[in-house]
Amino acid sequence: MALACNYKVSNKNWVREMCVNNKVNFLAIQETKIEKIDMFSVRKCWGNLAFEFLHSDSVGNSGGILCVWDPNAFRKINYTISDYFVITRGVWIKNGTDLLIIVVYAPQDSRDKCMMWDYLVHVVNQWHGEVVIMGDFNEVQYKSDRFGLNFNVHGADAFNAFISNAGLEEIPLGGSAFTWCHRSATKMSKLDRFFVSNNLFSTCPHISAITLDRYLSDHRPILLREKAFDFGPIPFRFFHHWFEIDGFRSFVSDMWNCAPVDSLNGMRNMAGKLKFPKINIRKWVNDKRCERKVLSEKLKEDLCRLMRSLTRE
Repeated sequence: MALACNYKVSNKNWVREMCVNNKVNFLAIQETKIEKIDMFSVRKCWGNLAFEFLHSDSVGNSGGILCVWDPNAFRKINYTISDYFVITRGVWIKNGTDLLIIVVYAPQDSRDKCMMWDYLVHVVNQWHGEVVIMGDFNEVQYKSDRFGLNFNVHGADAFNAFISNAGLEEIPLGGSAFTWCHRSATKMSKLDRFFVSNNLFSTCPHISAITLDRYLSDHRPILLREKAFDFGPIPFRFFHHWFEIDGFRSFVSDMWNCAPVDSLNGMRNMAGKLKFPKINIRKWVNDKRCERKVLSEKLKEDLCRLMRSLTRE
């Protein structure tokens, strides 16, 4: 699990509690407001001695980024540190995936932000593994991401262009709709997010993100997690379009006639006759679906060959 939060390191007790309670193996803190950080302070945030870390020093009382991770979960290869981001390249040990992790604390100035977007697009496009980008982007995608604040159309366009050019997808956010809130609660914005590369959803299909309580900060922490929920067996659903598949009607009739009847109890016999076709119909439909998929792939290949042939001519 990964945790991204906007906290002063002086609030380390709250950070440590979140890490321990949620079994976090990668922590990202933006706006540490610390020029130099030591291992003792990092340990207070992390909760144990099994960690490695990178830190982008703050400029005076502004900025600062801290990344901490479990070396048994992530192995660092190299890194790049800037005032506005920390880039860590490495391997996610659990599945051996090459992983690029970027923690962002974006600048306020529009020109600096655009320069950062361009640089990060270059970094992401040069990487051949999976990508996770998290942090405070100081920008929103849509007007609905702000409440009580002006919406900057040009800033949003530049931000959306960055997301598109880098081939990123946002992980849907559960919990609160806004991640930043003014102390008066009259202004709110969705500034903090998790973005991942498109293929990561295939590698980790159960990842999700959820906001946590913000405690003393004006930003809500976001927890990235991978968790599969077992809701029990998938209920059987019968679709009318199955009758349009050749052979389906006769197959159902055969299954009904072949259903075993081995009890003197009429109710048990009826339950058995209903259950037997359901099991076999599900298997039959899945087989047909696989056949259609194979046929579809073959037709695509034939179409590609035809297009190449026409192009050469």
